[in-house]
Amino acid sequence: MNIQLLLLLTLFSIFSSAKNNSHFDAKTSLRITLQEVNADSGLVMLMDSAGNVIAKSSLSLLNDKSLEDEVYTTVRDMGTLAVPVSLIPVLEKGNVSLSDTVDVGNGIYNHNGKEIRDHNADMGGYGDITLQQAILFDSKVGVTKSLSPYMTIKTDYSPMEILNFYHSFAVSDYSICSAKTMKEIQQTFEMVVSEGTGKPLFSDNVKIAGKTGSVIKEDGKHEVSFCGYFKVNNAVYTCLVIISNPKNGYPSGGIMAGDVVKGIIKYIH
Repeated sequence: MNIQLLLLLTLFSIFSSAKNNSHFDAKTSLRITLQEVNADSGLVMLMDSAGNVIAKSSLSLLNDKSLEDEVYTTVRDMGTLAVPVSLIPVLEKGNVSLSDTVDVGNGIYNHNGKEIRDHNADMGGYGDITLQQAILFDSKVGVTKSLSPYMTIKTDYSPMEILNFYHSFAVSDYSICSAKTMKEIQQTFEMVVSEGTGKPLFSDNVKIAGKTGSVIKEDGKHEVSFCGYFKVNNAVYTCLVIISNPKNGYPSGGIMAGDVVKGIIKYIH
């Protein structure tokens, strides 16, 4: 299977700042690429440096239709993609440091009566890692054990809210946190791509930073995602990709959602 074709984005709107007013055909592209991973549906949003959503597309293969616009603003479980939102206040208060060590053991942890499993639990887990590594490796256990003593980790946000949040780091918007926290999280986002679960996105030509995400629904279906930012032709873009219930291949935000981002960059570079 050529996952490079995954959700190769062509969008409804005119992407005027990227490629001479070229038109993108979202429905056709999404249909073809969602079929590659046999996913139920997919969603892509692209934001420019001014905070404008310049392109968006969504499609359900269950009924072969585009999803309604409400999908972009409807609150849903964004999973580990939302972890940095909860991270900011505890970093700002000094409750935790990214260098703090947490024992994730075998990758299985019971929290308030609910079992939390890391993606590598079947391989023995990560053992002792830092909080920063928990973010890099998308360790749900590591994040939960580190942050839950200080707050309830919220994961319910709309795609638009998550896109706006990551955009704040793309443009260094200091209204959301201090300069110190901004730098720490930006460096962590860069490391996600250089050595973490986002490594499939790494490029020598374009610097990409962001975070992978994953959710396992109550029915056992997976949802994988990536949200991050990159600079092409002196313009900064923030991109969110969500893929729901991929059934071909191992569910991976870095590989599946990440390759969509690489496809976009290749098109507009």
